[in-house]
Amino acid sequence: MPTPNIDQYLEDAHTALTNLQNAPELRTPMADFGYDPTRVASLVALHEAAATAHLAHKTEYAEQFGATAAYESARETTHTAYMRHLKLARVVYKNNVTRLHQLGLQGERLQSYSGWKAQAEQFYTAALAETAIQTDLATLGITLTALQDAKALLDAADAAWHTQKREAGEAQEATQARDAALDALQVAYSDLITVARVAFEDDPQKLERMGITVSSEGGG
Repeated sequence: MPTPNIDQYLEDAHTALTNLQNAPELRTPMADFGYDPTRVASLVALHEAAATAHLAHKTEYAEQFGATAAYESARETTHTAYMRHLKLARVVYKNNVTRLHQLGLQGERLQSYSGWKAQAEQFYTAALAETAIQTDLATLGITLTALQDAKALLDAADAAWHTQKREAGEAQEATQARDAALDALQVAYSDLITVARVAFEDDPQKLERMGITVSSEGGG
C-alpha cells in the first residue's frame, strides 16, 4: 500500500471511529451489534498504534535517507583526497616495488565499500607509520598534516557507512512494525464497516457520517 493511500486510510478510519464515539445516533445502534464503548475503544487503540507505527516508519526512512546522503558525501570527499595522494605517491615510488606494495599503490581501485576502505586504509596506515615515507611524500606536497586529515576523513566516512547501515536496519524494522499494526487495524476496521453497513442499511446518511461510501449494490 503506497504511503499516500496509508495516510488516507488512517484518516478515514479516524473519522469513522471519532464520529462513532461522539455521536449517540451512531453509537447506540452500533452497540446493539456488539460495538459497545469498550470494543470501540479497542479499535481506537489499534488505530493509534497503526498511526504511531506509520509515523515512526516515515521518521526512520527520513533518517536512513539522511544517513545515506551523509555517507555518500563523506566517501566522495575522502576519495577525492585519497586519489590525489595515490597519484602523487605512485610518482614518488614508481621505481620502488617495496613501497608500491606496502602502500597498496598497484592495481585498480576497488568499487565495493569494503575493498575501497581496505585500500585507502592500507595507504594511510602505512604512510603514517613511517617517517621515511612521510619525508618522501612531502617532496610532492603531501604533508604529514594532509595525511592525518585524510585519515580522519576516512574514519569519518567509515562511521557514516556504519550509521547508514544501522539506519537501514531500523527502517526495515519500522516497516515490519507498521505493516503488522496496519494488518491488525485492517482486520478489525473491515469488520466494523461490514457491520455498520448492515446496521445503517436503511439510513445511508449515518454511513456517510462515518466516512463509509454508500454502496449502490443491492442486498443478496
